[in-house]
Amino acid sequence: MLGFILFFRSLNKWSTNKCGAVSPCVNYILLFYIRPDKSSCKAANEYFQGPGYVEDRKCDEVNYPDICHFLKEVNGSRYKLSCDKKVCGGNTLTIGSINKEQGIITNWEVVQPFSVDKVLEYVKRNAAAGFDFCFMKCGSIFQALVFPPVVKAKNIVSKQNKININIVVLDSIARQHFYRTMPKSVAALRKITYDESIPATALDFELFQAISQHTFDNIRPLFSGIVRGKSNNYFIGSLSFQLFFHFLQGILFAIILP
Repeated sequence: MLGFILFFRSLNKWSTNKCGAVSPCVNYILLFYIRPDKSSCKAANEYFQGPGYVEDRKCDEVNYPDICHFLKEVNGSRYKLSCDKKVCGGNTLTIGSINKEQGIITNWEVVQPFSVDKVLEYVKRNAAAGFDFCFMKCGSIFQALVFPPVVKAKNIVSKQNKININIVVLDSIARQHFYRTMPKSVAALRKITYDESIPATALDFELFQAISQHTFDNIRPLFSGIVRGKSNNYFIGSLSFQLFFHFLQGILFAIILP
């Protein structure tokens, strides 16, 4: 059976000067497809199981209890840190914090002596640096310690208008596949772009390119220009500069053309 799908391919709001009055720009794609027959669906189900099939999977590694965790006090809004030395089995406890300049752990510090008060010192230090988590390691046990949420009240409301930017990165799906399979999300973003009553706009980073299988490796060049490692080399001929300049072109392209 022959059918078709109509889907948008961009969020950009093209102007009449860009497209021209005689031949207006087409901002959508008409995609034809052939519905598979029953024999094809049967063969696919034999290899990949049918719809609704859920495989009973279990983790291979041993599930260790948390080294430290926060407990909420009964009938209160305060949290208390609790640690168990037995989890480490006599191994040395180390705590790693994120380097604000590089976005990775560059140093693991030994917690000596192993006590709740000593761990709290690292918690306060990371919280003061703007992080709400830190990493703990002893032996083969690795844990992320998440701090309780902290809401800071402000008595003075600033009248200064600041730009609010939200960046959404979906590196697990191709750009064209996003437009084909997530029409409601595309429609919501296009509404932000075209609805004049909404004081915002949505920009499509058409030149954004994944360079790794990991999310952090893909978004770090966007914000810092560093491709990999902890290089601080920003001279014009470097790959880091070229990639960062490539992303800046995408931003300017999206801002200037609408």
